[in-house]
Amino acid sequence: WIYQPAYAPEMATIAATPATMKRLVCVEPAEDLVSAKIAVETCDVPTPGSLDVLVKVAAAPVNPSDYGKWRRAPKGGDPMPIGNEGSGTVVAVGSTVAAALAGVGVGTTVGFVGVKKGGSCSEYVCVPLATTFAMPSDLPPEDAASFFVNPFTAYAILSESRGQPFVHTAAASSLGQMLVKLAAEEGAADRLINVVRSEKQKATLEALGAKHVVLCKDPKTDEAGVDAIKAKVDELKATCAFDAVAGAMTGALVKVLPPKGTVHVYGVLAGDIEGVSPVDLMYMKKKLEGLFLPTWLAGGVVP
Repeated sequence: WIYQPAYAPEMATIAATPATMKRLVCVEPAEDLVSAKIAVETCDVPTPGSLDVLVKVAAAPVNPSDYGKWRRAPKGGDPMPIGNEGSGTVVAVGSTVAAALAGVGVGTTVGFVGVKKGGSCSEYVCVPLATTFAMPSDLPPEDAASFFVNPFTAYAILSESRGQPFVHTAAASSLGQMLVKLAAEEGAADRLINVVRSEKQKATLEALGAKHVVLCKDPKTDEAGVDAIKAKVDELKATCAFDAVAGAMTGALVKVLPPKGTVHVYGVLAGDIEGVSPVDLMYMKKKLEGLFLPTWLAGGVVP
C-alpha cells in the first residue's frame, strides 16, 4: 500500500510552498492498523537546516517496519507521525552549496529516508542531505518511493547468506520479488528457496525466473508444505533462512534446518514466534537471530 498526497510537480518551487501542511499521525495505538486510530493532522511546514532539504512528497510506502508506529504508544501522548521513507521533489534547500555538493537542488527528484521530526506520510518533509538521494530525471517520483528499505534489505539477506543456499519466506512480497531479481543478477538464483502461500504467488515468482519455489499455506496446519520446505533444504543443503513471517513459521524453519543452521527473523507478519524447540537450540546448535536493517547498515557492511 502506498500513501500518495495530492501532488503537482509543476508547482514544486520555493514560491509555491505553503505555511502549513497535512500529515498522517497515529493518535491511539493498537495491535493492528485497522484497530489503531489514524488521523490527518495540520501542522507547520518544516524549515530545512543548513544540511537539510525540504521535499514535497509524491509517495510513501508502508513497510512491515512501519508496524511499530501504530502498535507503540506515542511519546508524551502526542500524535506519532507515520512513515519511514518516500520520494518527491526538492522545493527548498538549507544551503545551496551543501546541496550542490550532494548533487541535489530545487526541482531534483529524490528518494529519502530518515525524516527529521516527522514521518514520510506528509505533504512536505525535512530530510538530511545525508539520507536524500537524487533519482534519474526521467524516473517518475512515485516509482522511487520504495528505493531504500526493501532493496537494501534484499541486499542484506543475500550478503548474510554468505554464498550458501538459503530459505526466504513471504517470498512473493515486493521485497521477495526484488530478492529473486537480485539473486538472478548475482548468480545466486540456484541457491534461493522461496516460500509462498498460494499457487498464484508461486506462478508470479516462477515468471520472474525463480528456480526453487515451495508452497506452504500455513506452517501450523500444512504438514505437507513444511515437509516440502525440508525436502528442498535437504536437496540444496541450505544452512540458513530469512523469515519475514515469524509466528509458527519461525519454529518450522528452525526445525527443518540442519544442525548449526541459523534462522534470521526480520519481520513479524504473524506475530510472536512460536514452536521453537529448546532441543534444537541446545543440542543441535541451531541459532535464532534478528536482522534489523539500520543495525546492519551501521555495521559498515555496505561496500
